[in-house]
Amino acid sequence: MTIKAQIPTETTPETGRQAAPRGRVATRQAPGVVAVLSTFSIVLPVIGILAPRAVVALLLVAALLATLLVWRAERRLPWPSGRIGLALGILLLWSVIASFWNFEPLRSLVLVARISCIFAAALLLQAILTKLERPARLYVGAWLAAGVTCGLGTLTLELMLNFPIVHALRGEAITTDQATTFLNRGASAMALLCWPAAAVLWLRGAKMAAVALIPATLIVLAFLNSLAAIAGVLGAALVVPIALAHRKAGRAVLVLATLGALLLSPLAGRQLYDMGWQEADWMPMSAAHRVEIWHFYAERIAEKPVLGWGFDAARQMRRLSDAKEASGRSPAGLHPHNAPLQILLELGAVGALISLGIAWVLIQGLEARAGAARIMGQATYVSGLVLVCTAYGVWQNQWLAMLAATALTLTLSAAPAGGSAPEGALSAPKPKV
Repeated sequence: MTIKAQIPTETTPETGRQAAPRGRVATRQAPGVVAVLSTFSIVLPVIGILAPRAVVALLLVAALLATLLVWRAERRLPWPSGRIGLALGILLLWSVIASFWNFEPLRSLVLVARISCIFAAALLLQAILTKLERPARLYVGAWLAAGVTCGLGTLTLELMLNFPIVHALRGEAITTDQATTFLNRGASAMALLCWPAAAVLWLRGAKMAAVALIPATLIVLAFLNSLAAIAGVLGAALVVPIALAHRKAGRAVLVLATLGALLLSPLAGRQLYDMGWQEADWMPMSAAHRVEIWHFYAERIAEKPVLGWGFDAARQMRRLSDAKEASGRSPAGLHPHNAPLQILLELGAVGALISLGIAWVLIQGLEARAGAARIMGQATYVSGLVLVCTAYGVWQNQWLAMLAATALTLTLSAAPAGGSAPEGALSAPKPKV
């Protein structure tokens, strides 16, 4: 399947070359696919801010519509990438097996089914995006950049006008702290999506806008309550100069960061607790509570290190301990707020090895790209790694959907299947039809 696109272009008088694609796009074999993908791209950032739970529905609907359009045009379904599909399939299979020694196997199996739908939708969209010609991808990417800009504008207006949309959505009087907390997931979405949007802007020739987008995102996030989102942007920003300095250096950073997160999270959970960080006055209350939670789950991991406690067992761990810390907080939350800890707790060392395999496939996929697609992709990976290690449960459907959608947006700046982008410089030549 190859989805071609007819894209109006402009010729620059200085060089006589065709400029970046502008205007309306129409696909020959699958009319409407680009429209679906463009709508998905511009809506995703705003939905991620104001209605993060709706990201799941957005992903599923976009996948369904795009797949139906491809089927109507070609009478065959888009075929997902083999390596990432196989890696995710192994994870789901082990999750099914590990559900049977959980506290509530049936509930765990239902969760596996929901996650399978999210993964399937993402893989179908990834297969469709991979077959799009490069000009069509950059066209869709322009809508993503517009969506991220709208998202940052929405957050700015909310901060300046005392959160009118949040108040309307909540339907009740809330404090400023509650309003900013409500926007934490939106802050995480911006910390992820700003990097793919910057890559597309760079490749379309808007280099100043691409460079300005990252600090603009960081400034807006600084006025919100999500320290994890801020840390995600800062961590990703550190990768950019390293990846620019040497092509292989970016991959090395990603590999070391992934291994470090998986191997050191249990140790850090115990060490920070022994150092008394859970009672430190300088620690924000949410961060201090995380230290207590991490310590509790690190202790449970040591009790069943190989097979774990069973898929989705984290939410049931409170039944093992009703004791509260000196702070009055429960040491067992609904999840560890740390993906490595949750994977080790629920799926054991087997699940950790499978997760490393998935991470390796993703890292290798980013390494195979060139220029802005590679560098911004590696930055996105680090931002996501920081976020999954500090916030949210790894199986939360809305969070998984946002991570999957972010991975999809990285495809917008990648070279098409069977083609290659020039190595070396961060920028790439203007796309030609």
